Amino acid sequence: MKKIIFLLFGFYMINVAQAQTAETYPSVYDPHLLFAPDPSPVSSGLTRTSIGEPGSAYWQNNADYRIEAEIDD
Repeated sequence: MKKIIFLLFGFYMINVAQAQTAETYPSVYDPHLLFAPDPSPVSSGLTRTSIGEPGSAYWQNNADYRIEAEIDD
């Protein structure tokens, strides 16, 4: 009886393994599309050039802070 159950289980597992082939579930993964090289961006304005260097209208925020603190035992 155990041999029959073992054989039936074996045939079942073979059928399950054959049912999950590449033809049944085709892959839509394309590594060439996913990891394609990113073209150099076009300059988006006067703040940066196309290679990332500061342009003629480049600016930065600037702030001066004065912090007063004391230790209270």
